[in-house]
Amino acid sequence: MHKKVTLPKSFAPFQTSLLIRLGRNNDGGYLIDSRNIQASTVLIGMGLSDDWSFEADFVNLKKLPVYAYDKSVSRKLFAKKFLRSIFKFRKPNEMIRNFETLRNYNSFFRGDIHHIEKFVGENPDVNYVSLQEVLDTVDPFAKSRIFLKIDIEGSEYRLLEEILANSVRIEGMVIEFHDADLHAQRIESFIQNFSLTLIHVHSNNCAFVTKNGSPTALECTFTSQPVGDSIDLKSPHVLDMPCTPGSPEHAIVFR
Repeated sequence: MHKKVTLPKSFAPFQTSLLIRLGRNNDGGYLIDSRNIQASTVLIGMGLSDDWSFEADFVNLKKLPVYAYDKSVSRKLFAKKFLRSIFKFRKPNEMIRNFETLRNYNSFFRGDIHHIEKFVGENPDVNYVSLQEVLDTVDPFAKSRIFLKIDIEGSEYRLLEEILANSVRIEGMVIEFHDADLHAQRIESFIQNFSLTLIHVHSNNCAFVTKNGSPTALECTFTSQPVGDSIDLKSPHVLDMPCTPGSPEHAIVFR
């Protein structure tokens, strides 16, 4: 059963048959253009938490360097959580889950797959690095084809100008817009000015819907690859999954 939400027609994505899903089921999975995988030469992820399933699926399809930025987690933090859970005898599932997270972290983040313990954003704090610094560090000669994954809980709006300024370097991008109802005009302006094409929009059902029927969290996918002229008004996509299982998936009506 779907819950209808509404967005302006300017948010409607262009139609393509080349979408595939990367990442785990429900929250953490995203639809992207399959052509962007082979064309990308580096993957930059912003926002990690304890889920790197998107990055793992990406490198399973193409081996490439990965740079994941998130100050809120670390190998040390995952180890501490596991050690603490050993003594919670009545919660064996928690101990198993924490052990699996630590083991998967140690297995995945090695070699050309890096976790940088920094937040990405416009903040003078030592724990932050700007998007421009990230791009110039990862791709100092501006010769890479970069895929961006951005889920940074509201700080994404501070990156939009830098994304536009560096669009020629970006092969594809998936970004989650938080408080989308409050920033609808900024998102619309970004879509119109970005040289990449919007090819998928998904309303995250973890977030509430306003009394006017507007979704407050949107996952948007962009590609640099050519697409047709027709827009896709069907929602949700067949590969979409509700971010919160058990709650109604959102069906977007574009008006």
